[in-house]
Amino acid sequence: MGKYKTKDEHRHQVLAKLKASRLPFEATLDHLACCFPGGRDGFVEMMRLACDIESVLTPIVQAWDDAPRYKRRQMSLDTIAQANAKLDVAKIAGVVVETSVKYGINLSNLLAGLAHPRIVQASIKRALEPDGVKDRKIQFLHSGFLPHEGSVFNVSAAAGAAAQSMRSVKMDGGPGLPPFEVETMERAKLIREEKVGDTDD
Repeated sequence: MGKYKTKDEHRHQVLAKLKASRLPFEATLDHLACCFPGGRDGFVEMMRLACDIESVLTPIVQAWDDAPRYKRRQMSLDTIAQANAKLDVAKIAGVVVETSVKYGINLSNLLAGLAHPRIVQASIKRALEPDGVKDRKIQFLHSGFLPHEGSVFNVSAAAGAAAQSMRSVKMDGGPGLPPFEVETMERAKLIREEKVGDTDD
């Protein structure tokens, strides 16, 4: 038995560990709803949104809506769930939690989007100050005036790709003006050839 002297001692030790690992409260929907923001009404509203994930929750929400408001205080969500849905407490709680997380993320994105113009305005105001170096960099990166970290601008590669694109257009016979990079390279080449010709003369 190892460190245990008798089987009874081992049994008591195991039971003590199981008792200590139990939840300090009864695992019911009513207890979970009481801890939920807005109480049971808030829990049912989140459950209403969760119906899109698990349609079996719809009868529970419908039974809650059909009950008069003064009777809801005497009603048990666990009793309603057992009568109208074949889901255990853990499943219902899991779906409601999943919906709460998605709702929280969407709400956070909404608040961030609404506050974004004010944040940008504050950053611009800060960037105009003498010590607003970081905000100026943020604005330059946002506008594309500065390249982002890790990005490399290869002039030769860009010009080569443009030249290849131009050759493809000429071979296909398609309409359109040559790219600016190709035209610039051709003019620079003509200027160099003219200078060489003048030197030879």
